Amino acid sequence: MRREWGGVCALAIGALMAGCAEQAKVEEAEGTWPTAVVMETMDGGGYTYAQVELDGEKMWVAGPVTALTVGETVTLVDTMFMGSFPSKALDRTFDELTFVMSFRGEEGALTQPQPSGTAVQVIAAGGYTYVEVETEKGSFWLAGPETEITQGTRVQWKGPMLMRDFHSSSLDRTFSEIVFVDNVWMSDGPAAEAPPTPNGA
Repeated sequence: MRREWGGVCALAIGALMAGCAEQAKVEEAEGTWPTAVVMETMDGGGYTYAQVELDGEKMWVAGPVTALTVGETVTLVDTMFMGSFPSKALDRTFDELTFVMSFRGEEGALTQPQPSGTAVQVIAAGGYTYVEVETEKGSFWLAGPETEITQGTRVQWKGPMLMRDFHSSSLDRTFSEIVFVDNVWMSDGPAAEAPPTPNGA
């Protein structure tokens, strides 16, 4: 296992252990997930943030980019309490934030569409492919197992996990925010309009 991935896992495990005591706030009986009503929603940095009402209390949750509607009832799948969380993409700090693996609708179907964007920059290093992705909501960096991605093409990904202040030793570069994914791949056909490559690859 590569050193960078080991660092990511260590950070993720540490966050999970720190949140275990608080996780009961958003979990129902064993084997079930909590259901909440969407009060407010916004996207940023490859995530959808939503204020929801759960058992009469309001709380903020974040998960993969999802088309949520105010007033919609959703199930919060696999929650992890993070405590205070600063989102640089939104320029906002949440006093308390809970991450979810996904949002599910009332009938159990996944409400999240497959996320996609345009590959603005592509860098392969240390067994990973780093991609700067441009979406309708802005741009952000993601990283996944090394694969062939062509700059200017449309890409999709799954399994996101947000990391802050991540240092890549192979690139000798620190990302203020980066989304690690299980995999990333090119969609069929090139993007209609590939944005220009920013300076400094």
